[in-house]
Amino acid sequence: MNIAFKSNYDTILFHHIDAVSKWNEYISPHHRTYFEKEFEVNAKVEELLIKYADIRKEFGFSAETELFEWAYNGFSSGSKYSNLLPYIRKFELLKSRDGIVMKDLLTKVTSSVKPLISDIARKSEAISDKFSFVINTYKTVFTEGLDEDIICYLPHSPDPKMVQGGSNGDGAFTEVHPEVVIDLNRIITIYHEALHIALRPRRTFQPIFRKINPELLKPLKGFSRDNADQFLDEVVICTLSNTYLVNDDIDKKIDYWTKNDNSGFNHFANLWMGVKHFKDRILSYIDKPVKSDVFLESLTSEFIRYLEKEGCDF
Repeated sequence: MNIAFKSNYDTILFHHIDAVSKWNEYISPHHRTYFEKEFEVNAKVEELLIKYADIRKEFGFSAETELFEWAYNGFSSGSKYSNLLPYIRKFELLKSRDGIVMKDLLTKVTSSVKPLISDIARKSEAISDKFSFVINTYKTVFTEGLDEDIICYLPHSPDPKMVQGGSNGDGAFTEVHPEVVIDLNRIITIYHEALHIALRPRRTFQPIFRKINPELLKPLKGFSRDNADQFLDEVVICTLSNTYLVNDDIDKKIDYWTKNDNSGFNHFANLWMGVKHFKDRILSYIDKPVKSDVFLESLTSEFIRYLEKEGCDF
């Protein structure tokens, strides 16, 4: 399985208005923060963003990859997403406080992003074989993954200190910025999202938790913003990408996110504590493989005990 990297002006334009509109509460605020600093958000602009957001909400996160593809192909006519286009076109004509048209600004941004595509592809080769090994090993357990090459879109982040990624649909995206060094830490973000698509553990966990306790498929109170299948999915992928493909220091991650988690849900701190707890059990499937159903039963049963121990009210 390979990862193809794509980016162009329309991809960057779509992602920027999508994030600036804040059509969903979980979208990172860094695009909106930048926009409000550089552009005047008057009643007319606010109305534009609200109208875009109202339409965008209809499609949800699951449409993310299709929307990136639609943008990359020049906002092809006749698409079910075409109702968004008038607002995108108005958005790119907005002028900044300094009189710079959004289209000119993003055209310049696109020129700075293009050289990063080949750089990322080249540096990704360092872990591509290990990535394939992980997929081939765990697809015997997580059988609902995508069995084809993955497209990763590379939109721009206006803040070099805040670069986000996602994997909703059959593709992924990760933000880039010319000031952010493309090193192994940056590359692993891409492979993290790609593993979500290639394995999709959540689809395997859903029927298991539904059978045990349907309440586990509702948001976990007092624990994170996620439900159980979504949270365990993230623990598995984070373990495989951030502690197996590379060797992230888990304790440092816990310490950092305990102090800097602004999600409002202690999401990232809880995630890394989960990784610390389950790392050995998840990676045991590499060293001491057992039948997939035995591995799943062991992992999910321990996860239920973990939630109960942490005082999660589900």
